[in-house]
Amino acid sequence: MRERFLLGTNKDGTAALIPFWHRERVQGLIRRKLEGEPKYLYPKAEEFPGRYRPLFIPASASAGAFVAEGIVDALALAAIGEGAIAIGGTGMSRKQLRELDAVPGPLYILPDADEEGERAAREWLRKLYPKALVCPAEYEGEAAGA
Repeated sequence: MRERFLLGTNKDGTAALIPFWHRERVQGLIRRKLEGEPKYLYPKAEEFPGRYRPLFIPASASAGAFVAEGIVDALALAAIGEGAIAIGGTGMSRKQLRELDAVPGPLYILPDADEEGERAAREWLRKLYPKALVCPAEYEGEAAGA
């Protein structure tokens, strides 16, 4: 994955460097801090060609795709050969919504297994219906039989 997606670290090893992939081109660098908040430091919207943060699309999504909240989730999906898109959080901009609507094929929303992720998935589904379906997340307690 490191070579395929050009992953790296900063000089002192306190942050992972992840290229911001959009339609098979690098649009900037994301810094994933190993400690502290915020975890992810994205390029500013003005630094992107469209002057907004586009969808994170690490590989081709020409026949439908899984839509995830996080960029690492999208990288993992792309690594196993799936079309993958990350919003980069729970909030979706209007421009990102238009980009998703233009993706050919169906969209499968994979929410994070927490309350915020479930809430975001319901909102995304409402905005993208009937193009999108939600793949339900399992909470740890439910998965463990609690």
